[in-house]
Amino acid sequence: MLVIKNLENVKRMAENDTSDFKYFVDIYSEAPYAIDTFSVSVLSSDAIKALKNAQKGSIIGPVSSTRGGFEIYHLLDVIPSAERFVRAS
Repeated sequence: MLVIKNLENVKRMAENDTSDFKYFVDIYSEAPYAIDTFSVSVLSSDAIKALKNAQKGSIIGPVSSTRGGFEIYHLLDVIPSAERFVRAS
């Protein structure tokens, strides 16, 4: 699938470049850059699986989105609570 291949290339560039993740979002994303803290329950099961074992600073994806399509995430932090939250861009 072309979309996944393109996102894999973006992910590879982001991992190997000194540019901020926002730079890649501004160029390749239809949605504006945002840093959000949200409940894991709003993520797709693919995203949850990928983020579950990820280290802070990792770029995750491409994974399916709950809105349709595919996404990549930059994991900034995991916030422990009764409900699990992640901070990602």
